[in-house]
Amino acid sequence: MEEILDHISHDRLEKASDSLLAVLGHEEDSFSTLLILKSRLAELSQNQSMGLIKEEEKNVEKNKIRKVLVDLAFRAREQVSQPAAPAQPEKPAISKWPYPEFTGHFREMVDPYFIDSSQSYLHLVFGNISDIRHMSIVVGSNQDFDLYQSSPNGVMGALWNLKTNGRSILDEVNAVWKISDRPKDAGLGTSHFVRLPENDHHLEGLLFAVTTRDLSEDESQKGRYINTPVQGIPIVLGKVFAEARARQIEALALPLLGAGYANIARTHNNPELRLAFEKAILAISIDESLIQLTAIGSCLHRIVIVVFSDAPQSPREHALWELAIKMLNPYPERRMKLVDELVAAIG
Repeated sequence: MEEILDHISHDRLEKASDSLLAVLGHEEDSFSTLLILKSRLAELSQNQSMGLIKEEEKNVEKNKIRKVLVDLAFRAREQVSQPAAPAQPEKPAISKWPYPEFTGHFREMVDPYFIDSSQSYLHLVFGNISDIRHMSIVVGSNQDFDLYQSSPNGVMGALWNLKTNGRSILDEVNAVWKISDRPKDAGLGTSHFVRLPENDHHLEGLLFAVTTRDLSEDESQKGRYINTPVQGIPIVLGKVFAEARARQIEALALPLLGAGYANIARTHNNPELRLAFEKAILAISIDESLIQLTAIGSCLHRIVIVVFSDAPQSPREHALWELAIKMLNPYPERRMKLVDELVAAIG
């Protein structure tokens, strides 16, 4: 496997693809992905020789392909180095639904997307994330994890209205995670998991992640933020999933991080731009979630992406539904291309 990684690091991507085919060719998804990557590499070389693509554009595309090859190389290395395990009794199959009441609280975009290789599910639903039960919820935050900086329609605002043991679920957070223990100027993506005590909603915990940057240190500007570039969302999600792995979280509910306060100054009174942000963030969230759920040895076996909506069958819902259908495919390169198009459309 070191030889494959050496090929990748020295830009011998075609050789790396051929070597990976020899190791992973028996896996249908990997086989299809590698054939697509090989075809794309040949197309890039041909387009450059014909003057149809600039060198820097070719390099951008090759960097995307390189990322996929590295992921496949590590998967191949784990397969080769892993000794044959003794026969184990079969584990019970993962249930299709997170809990019995789930379908009564959320409206599905598509039937739960099952990843057979990892026995995992990705759910894409419309609804209110505060209706989630029996798992952990991801919550976007500002740089000092101030739980009081929230809007009524945001995740934080919804959680303040979620009561347990006679008080808000966020009061429970304040009790176990003291304000004095929180960072004051955390960077984008900084994540912290708070395991909740037993509660009426059977929530395992809340995973907070920084999605904003303060506009100023002036106290009078508190609660105002500069716009978070949509290119920063993969950074946030990467940190969220790293924290989830560190805490051995198996099921996670994920809102559209970055679609609220992180860009409200830009999208306020501009529904078309807001929808463009939501589409790009949904596409990125689906892509990153599929990567996590297909990773070998990942503790995450269920991710529920919740898109807030109180207007069923609206044009906004239809647009997001159509995008979700396009993103649910096993080919990383196709998903990356669609993500790039959506990000470019924002400008």
